[in-house]
Amino acid sequence: MKSSLVQIHELNGGYFQASYINPITNKRKRRRFMTKKEAESFRAETEQKLHAQNYGDFLEVPVGILIERHLRDYPQSKLKDRANVFTSFYEEFSKLKLNQVTKVELQKWFERIRGENNYSDKTLSSIRSQINWFFKMLVEERLIEESPLDKIKFKRIAPPRRPRIVLSIDEVNQLLENAKFFSPEGLYPFLSTVAHTGIRRSEALNLTRTDIDFSTRLIHIRKSKNGRERFIVMSPTIESVLKEYLYKNESHVLFQNEHGTKLNSNKELSRLIDKFKAYFPMDKNWGCHSLRHSFAYNFLKKG
Repeated sequence: MKSSLVQIHELNGGYFQASYINPITNKRKRRRFMTKKEAESFRAETEQKLHAQNYGDFLEVPVGILIERHLRDYPQSKLKDRANVFTSFYEEFSKLKLNQVTKVELQKWFERIRGENNYSDKTLSSIRSQINWFFKMLVEERLIEESPLDKIKFKRIAPPRRPRIVLSIDEVNQLLENAKFFSPEGLYPFLSTVAHTGIRRSEALNLTRTDIDFSTRLIHIRKSKNGRERFIVMSPTIESVLKEYLYKNESHVLFQNEHGTKLNSNKELSRLIDKFKAYFPMDKNWGCHSLRHSFAYNFLKKG
């Protein structure tokens, strides 16, 4: 006689308990019922799903557990190909349940990383393929019926990007002087760091006090676009700016908002820059990426 996948036991007080091994977590799951008939009905329904390998109803773990399981069981997966993208995806969704990772939430995430990294549609399409390794495996395992990425598309031939905005040395200096007047403890040290090092906005926002080493005059970039660490030499100008800034601020996070917590790139920083540009308009519609390009251009121009 074939053993039952769901066991039923009578408890004290006349209750009945049904128990089975969750196929996702491999842990025993128990449910209590008032009558044996209710327990048997539950057993029949549950065993039907188990025999059909319809495991979607057994998902009670955060997405992070499923991601770790995916990486363990599918070492050939390309989910971690772009280290910084994988880290962002994991931080965004790991604590959610799988049914909370919807098309809408994924679209919001794509737009956020587009804004933070100036990604083109072509790059986002590549990232979509990378992340879809995870969801395709879930479909094959019958944990979900379809990938939430199936309805998210990006143009393979992206429209022409806006022309790069490059500021002269004088324009950069004037911009920083205005920033020092407008927000001496917030926007000024941040923009100065980007302008004098050429690092990306997201890289600057992830800096901490321990990443700044005045003894070697090096800035340690731990979270870069390609996931690799690197070091940048500080110029005397930015060294002076950061020394003064760190002397006045004791937070572990380097760049903070008015509440003393990490400055958020997608909302707070963009809002602060827009407000600054309204107070001090320029002929050129610059952004953080403009300061990065300007650093490279002016550096090469000086030889």
